[in-house]
Amino acid sequence: MSVIAVLPEFHEFSGMETREAPPAHLLVKIESFSLFEKYQIEKYETKEFAAGKYKWKLIIYPNGDGNIGKDSGYVSVYLAMVDTCSQPVEVNAVFSIFLFNHISGKYLSSLGRTRRFLGTKSKWGFSKFISKESLTDPSNGYVVGDKSCVFGAEVFVAKKEAITQFVSSRNVDVPYKRDWIIPNYSKLGLFWVSEEFGAGGEK
Repeated sequence: MSVIAVLPEFHEFSGMETREAPPAHLLVKIESFSLFEKYQIEKYETKEFAAGKYKWKLIIYPNGDGNIGKDSGYVSVYLAMVDTCSQPVEVNAVFSIFLFNHISGKYLSSLGRTRRFLGTKSKWGFSKFISKESLTDPSNGYVVGDKSCVFGAEVFVAKKEAITQFVSSRNVDVPYKRDWIIPNYSKLGLFWVSEEFGAGGEK
């Protein structure tokens, strides 16, 4: 059974940003969003889309997911990796979830976060992505006209190209250090000579 791992919740759009450019990988227009609640539709799953050689989908809970109970007053949105059984052990991805503002013509976007998608944790997202009150208020611009709204997603898979280096004391040049105590320093003549010592194979 898949486990939903919840990121920190948003309150009044904290941790969000706006931008003009649409999301790179998915745009889904949901008409008559209010019908989800009318017909008690618990969740909506988008069609699969490709990003970074993997398949993904958005899962939208119009009335909140089980993590915050029924009638929570929030819309929950998650990104899920599809068919994790045939995927590598883990996939690290930076993703953002979008909501279009019809008034400003810009997109409200969650800040990109890196998460590890596994067979046992194939979904990451937000239990409190946006409140239903904020979403459905026409003056906010997210649901207008025919009660439609537009969600989106952007996913960038982190390639495993990091170089691993191993450091051993055998291949590290350790600088030679030696301290001397010079008694009666103020009474020295023109110069002072230490005793002979070895360093780096030399004397």
